[in-house]
Amino acid sequence: MIKIVGLIFAFLIVLPMHASDFNNGLEQANEGDFKGAVISFEHAVSVSPENQDALFNLAYSYHMNNENGKAIWAIKRLLKINPKDKEAVQLLTVAGEKLNISSDELQLPTGFSAFLLSIGTNTLAILSLLIVLAGSFTVFIGLRNKIKRSFFVSAGSMIILIAMVFSGFAFYSSKITHSKDSAVVIHPKTFVYLNNMGEKTKEIIPEGQIIEIIESDDQYTRVNWNDVSGLYVKNDQIGKI
Repeated sequence: MIKIVGLIFAFLIVLPMHASDFNNGLEQANEGDFKGAVISFEHAVSVSPENQDALFNLAYSYHMNNENGKAIWAIKRLLKINPKDKEAVQLLTVAGEKLNISSDELQLPTGFSAFLLSIGTNTLAILSLLIVLAGSFTVFIGLRNKIKRSFFVSAGSMIILIAMVFSGFAFYSSKITHSKDSAVVIHPKTFVYLNNMGEKTKEIIPEGQIIEIIESDDQYTRVNWNDVSGLYVKNDQIGKI
């Protein structure tokens, strides 16, 4: 009972803190104080990591504060939650342009992939289920109808086949949304290390680049970047998506 009361009490405290940080951030952004807004929205996101409004406003404040690497990180986190957010995609493109990063480097879905994401994985899954039910019902009618049995069975089988295609689309859409673990370079000069012992190279990964995470420890993260695997970067210079 004590634990339950404690959880409720903590929940009641956290919600006002998040709302206060978020509202403060909005006021600061409206007044042009984007440095202050960044701090407020960072607090709001730390309390509620999947709050889409807080993530978007944090990304916008980063962008207005000329911290576009961090802006890309915040937007990528938002798009992982809601891939259909068109305003977030637009802001991501603008932030990328500031750092001369192309849409391909930002890993923005295009063409058919973008079309599937605009529909949504859950919608595709529900459609495939409904089509399966329709196909099964059509087959059932055919089996009970001696005169037009072959027609109904064929039609039902075709409908079920269409449902399988939609299921494939839903699976592909989920694979786009839930890609491999990755991070965004948020520091203007992120040095590359040969190992996690601090042996630095002369190479620098540009701000805003998206890198694939292999593994990480308390200080370094091993990544793949630009077709090169096994590079090391410091954890405080990247933002994990």
